Amino acid sequence: MLSYPTEGQKGRAIASFWVIFNIAGAVGGFMSFGLNFKSKAGTVSDSTCQFSPHLFAY
Repeated sequence: MLSYPTEGQKGRAIASFWVIFNIAGAVGGFMSFGLNFKSKAGTVSDSTCQFSPHLFAY
């Protein structure tokens, strides 16, 4: 259930949102790095494009 935070909890709610938002970006970056670490192509591999939606949909 979603609700608005009280005045005393407003800062904590904003901080929690930004922590979750930034962790998702870090996980995506590390995932791309791990899947393409030994690649010599210089571009993102097809496995990254196929694996990303499956991971985030789970």
